[in-house]
Amino acid sequence: SLTNPIQVASIQTLHVRAVVKEKYGLPECDLLIVDECHRSLGKTYQDIIRAYPKAVVLGLTATPARSDGRGLGHIYQAMVEAPSERELTKLGFLVPVRHFVPHLPPKIKIKGDDYDPSEATAYMDRPALVADVVETWFKFSKDRQTVVFAQSVSHSIHLAERFRQCGIVSAHVDGETQWGDRDRILRGVADGSVQVVCNFGVCVEGWDCPPVSTVVGACMTKSLNKYRQMAGRSMRPFDNKTDCIFLDHAGLVRDHGFVDADIPWSLDTHGRLHERVKAAREKLPIEIVCPQCSAVFCGKRCPECGYVYQRVGSSIDTLDGRLLELRAPKKADEKPTIEEQRRWYAMFRYQCRV
Repeated sequence: SLTNPIQVASIQTLHVRAVVKEKYGLPECDLLIVDECHRSLGKTYQDIIRAYPKAVVLGLTATPARSDGRGLGHIYQAMVEAPSERELTKLGFLVPVRHFVPHLPPKIKIKGDDYDPSEATAYMDRPALVADVVETWFKFSKDRQTVVFAQSVSHSIHLAERFRQCGIVSAHVDGETQWGDRDRILRGVADGSVQVVCNFGVCVEGWDCPPVSTVVGACMTKSLNKYRQMAGRSMRPFDNKTDCIFLDHAGLVRDHGFVDADIPWSLDTHGRLHERVKAAREKLPIEIVCPQCSAVFCGKRCPECGYVYQRVGSSIDTLDGRLLELRAPKKADEKPTIEEQRRWYAMFRYQCRV
C-alpha cells in the first residue's frame, strides 16, 4: 500500500511502475535511503532522487565511488565511514582473506575506463586458462563453496562445464537465467548441493551467501568498486569458517591491492580513486608473489608455505617508483641458478603494475 509509512522497493521496480508506466505514482517520502548508492548517478537512480527534491537522501554502500573512480559529491554532502574490512575482521564480523595469484595476465587494451571486453574475453576464455582455473581451484579450494566471476557469459558457461567434467557439481547463472533456475542454483550454493557457481554479472552485488569461502576472480577489470564487491562475497563468517580464499587469475590484486586493504574514500568529484589508491599503496610494504605457492604477501616469509624471500647477492634499485633493476653480480662467474631466475622474474612481473 502506498499509504504505509515505510516503503521498501527495488530501484528497478519503483522506477518502472512509478516513472516509466506512471501506473501507481510515487509514495510520499521525507527520507530516501539508497542502497548500493555508488550507482546514484545512473539515470534510474537520478529519476527517483529528482522526484523527491525536499527529501533527505541517505546513501549506503561498501564502495562509495563511481565506476570511473570519481567521488559522489554531486549528490552527497558528507560521508560517514563505517569500520574498514580489516577492523571488522579483527572484531570477528568478517573472516581474513588469503590471496593467491597463479599467474599474471598480459597487458590488455583499455577501452573507456575498463579493459576492452572482447580482448579480455579472448584471453580469459582460452581452453588452457579455463583448465588452469579449475586445476588451481582443486589445489587450494576443493572442499570449499565457491563463486567464480567470469569475463563473459560464454566464459562462465565454459568454466561451469569444465568443473562438471572434473566431477564437481557446478552451475552457471547470468542476467538471462530464468528466475526459478537462478533461485534454485543460488539456494543450492547456500545448502551445499551446488559447490561451484560460475556467473557473469549476477553475484557482484547484493548476494549474501556466508557458506561461500572461495572467490575465483577470472574477470579482468579496472574498476576498484567491482573488484571489492566481487572479492567481498566470501568474507562473511559462517559455522567453522576461519578464513576465505581469493584466487586471482585476472591481475586484480596487481591492479587494486589486497581485498581487505584500507581505501582512501572521498566525495571528491575530480580526483580518481585509483590514483589515490596507487599513492596509498606506494607508502606500504612491497607485495610479493611467492614463487612456490603463488600466495601474495608482504614481508620476508610466505605465510602459506614458509618460503623465505632473500636477496640474491645483489641489491635492488627503484626506478621512477615503478620498475626494478637487478644489479649484475660482482664476479663474472656468479651466475644465478634457474630457481633464482624464476623467483626474480616472478617478483619483477608483479612489481610492474599497470
